[in-house]
Amino acid sequence: MMRSDFINRDNDGLIEDVAGLSVTIRNQLNAGAGVIHALEATELDAKQAAIVANLREVMSEFRDMADWLECLRQLENRAGDAHRAPVDLSLLFEAVEADFALRCRSRAMKFVMTIDKNVPATIDEDGERLAQVIRNLLYLALHDTTATSLIVHVSVPNENALWVRVSHDGRTSFDRAGLGDEIRLLAVRNMVGDMGGGVVCSGKPGVGHTAEIRLPLRADKAKSVIGGLRVAPADVSGLRVLIAEDQPTNRRVLQAYLSQWGVEADEAENGHEALSLAQTNPYDLILMDIRMPIMSGAEAAVELRQSNTPCNGAFIVSLTADVFFQDSDDAFVFDAFLSKPVSPERLFTVLEKVSERLHAHAA
Repeated sequence: MMRSDFINRDNDGLIEDVAGLSVTIRNQLNAGAGVIHALEATELDAKQAAIVANLREVMSEFRDMADWLECLRQLENRAGDAHRAPVDLSLLFEAVEADFALRCRSRAMKFVMTIDKNVPATIDEDGERLAQVIRNLLYLALHDTTATSLIVHVSVPNENALWVRVSHDGRTSFDRAGLGDEIRLLAVRNMVGDMGGGVVCSGKPGVGHTAEIRLPLRADKAKSVIGGLRVAPADVSGLRVLIAEDQPTNRRVLQAYLSQWGVEADEAENGHEALSLAQTNPYDLILMDIRMPIMSGAEAAVELRQSNTPCNGAFIVSLTADVFFQDSDDAFVFDAFLSKPVSPERLFTVLEKVSERLHAHAA
């Protein structure tokens, strides 16, 4: 079978299988992230810390697999236009750096990330897709076993452009042949194209190779640059939160994150329980898992919006391992989307947004 035939064939059953497998992997990643978070909150000796580091590396390999499956799915079922929202670039790049610095260290590779001082701290972009395309280019670089260094450079060459350059000193170009890598790069090109940008690959064997993401810059001029002073984190301790999630481990992870910021949350194991709690509790924020028994998160969110409960105007955020859920017919009812595994940085960004909205309504 030719690669083009594989990429372009019409096979809805395969797409559903790929989507289900990707969701399953990401759900397990979320549970693993919770276990590691709990371990790191305790005092570890050197041997235990090394074991935890190995666990993180294993989870990174599974993330690689999940991202590749999403690339395949994206080629078969194009997600369409990007969903733009304020993205904290400093948090996004910190997460990427933490992940790939560890990967490079385990391979005895040098990892360097540089961010020019004029790069804005916040831009208006599809943060999930931006993070995914950067990770996929880094995966491609890591697949070259001859490379000894991996470099990421983020720049703003002019007021209308954001460039992210990924370089390595190995022998193999980013646009090399090979079904797995070709699918990954083609998906990257498509996703960057959906964001209004492009990908430029260049290089020479023995000298090094580069892939550069070039995006239109939609910066929030009121925000500082990454290299400048940052506003202190908002106080979110007074927010009333409901966690609707059927997996106990995932609920514990979210509770652990929230407790760090003084936020107390109620819990529901399915959409029906979430609706019952919403009858008498005026939640400011509802974290709603999409796939739950008895009643799904999407069904519960629709009923909440149509109800006369104190929560019909609450900020409802979907929790899902499906990075393309926001393009589905069920996405309209949600105010924001968090992909699993949920990072504390992105969760806190949601809390800040809810807090700002409440203060604006009170003014």
